[in-house]
Amino acid sequence: MIHNILIPWSTINLADDLRLKEVKSDTIVLNVTVDELDLSNYKIRCVLCDNCHSVQLGNLLAGGSDAEILAVAAESGMSAFQVTVAKNETTDFSQYVKLEIEIEDTLGRVFTILQQLVTFNDENIDWTIPA
Repeated sequence: MIHNILIPWSTINLADDLRLKEVKSDTIVLNVTVDELDLSNYKIRCVLCDNCHSVQLGNLLAGGSDAEILAVAAESGMSAFQVTVAKNETTDFSQYVKLEIEIEDTLGRVFTILQQLVTFNDENIDWTIPA
């Protein structure tokens, strides 16, 4: 599923509940726009985890890849990036998973910009069953 998320830098509210829902094993794409901040030289990291499993992603500066976190735009007034969790990375997750995105500036200061609880549905439609 694709989610579009806007984060206003000056008024980040980690308590906002975006009610993210996913199907296990599907590809997850988060299109994130951070208003009022240029993330050109920032490390960006994302983690999804439950009590037993985790998926850790990063942009190139954080030791990851463009396939994990791709910078889409960076200007003086905003930045946008895309987080992609590959198909089958979430197969073994429980129903409720924590999602967190953090950024790290060139001085080594780390800021959490998003924390969410993601609800996973266990079942996909079985497309081989005739209607």
